[in-house]
Amino acid sequence: MILNHYWGVNKPWVINDYSRMRLAVDLVYKWHNPKRDMIKEFAVANWNKKMQQSVLQT
Repeated sequence: MILNHYWGVNKPWVINDYSRMRLAVDLVYKWHNPKRDMIKEFAVANWNKKMQQSVLQT
């Protein structure tokens, strides 16, 4: 879901951290990004590493 409902609106709208992050995620994960699979794999690997470190620390 790209934030396309914002582009056609002619009224001012608030930009916050959520809307910035949502737009960034939408742009990275869309089908037209040739590196999206690699980015997803790195994100999952990073998450798994952080989870393992968290478990080891407890």
